Amino acid sequence: MEMTNAYAVIANGGFQVSPWFIERVTRDDDNEVIDEATPQVACPSCAEDQETVEIDGREYPIAKRVADPAAVYILRDMLRDVITSGTGRGALSLNREDIVGKTGTTNSQRDAWFAGFNSNLVTTVWVGKDSNETISEYGAQAALPIWVEFMGDALEGTPNAVPERPATVVTARVDPDTGQRLADGQSGGITELFHQDHLPDYQQRRISRELEEASGSQGSGTAESIF
Repeated sequence: MEMTNAYAVIANGGFQVSPWFIERVTRDDDNEVIDEATPQVACPSCAEDQETVEIDGREYPIAKRVADPAAVYILRDMLRDVITSGTGRGALSLNREDIVGKTGTTNSQRDAWFAGFNSNLVTTVWVGKDSNETISEYGAQAALPIWVEFMGDALEGTPNAVPERPATVVTARVDPDTGQRLADGQSGGITELFHQDHLPDYQQRRISRELEEASGSQGSGTAESIF
């Protein structure tokens, strides 16, 4: 429960929500509603000083924001890489673009985890023994298949649920070896997300632009001709 609650902050854009278990209490004879839960809800579109929001005709208190939306968005993008090219590749079988998550395995393979989500649903699977003995399996082997089976049913027929990129998150092309930003005209690199206030420094050109142009090696950063 603690793990799922923590990942919910990433899923909902940075709000600290609390678990709740009883949605409604009704009277049997006339189906009268005696009590109905009004849990705190995440509201990324609400004003900072707004305290409540109306959902389906009912007022709900707004949960406290505990994380910067830009930082959460970038972290979510990193966790997407776990699915597309990391230990969570098994989740690709769901054929969804909104799934992100993380596998986990504790020392001596005693515990196997997978926590994953889209913007509407967070699910965590743990596999282990009450004796704390090893299960001799990793999270991708033991926990992820259970998660995929459950989420496949839970999300069936629902559209992809991905957050809108905050205006403060920008893309930049960087050198994967140095992490420094590449200027226009410098070739290669990979595109990554950054907070607009924390862009990496530009990578220094190794030779002058004039020498590049004279040698026919524009954009390479060396005097060696590209032809």
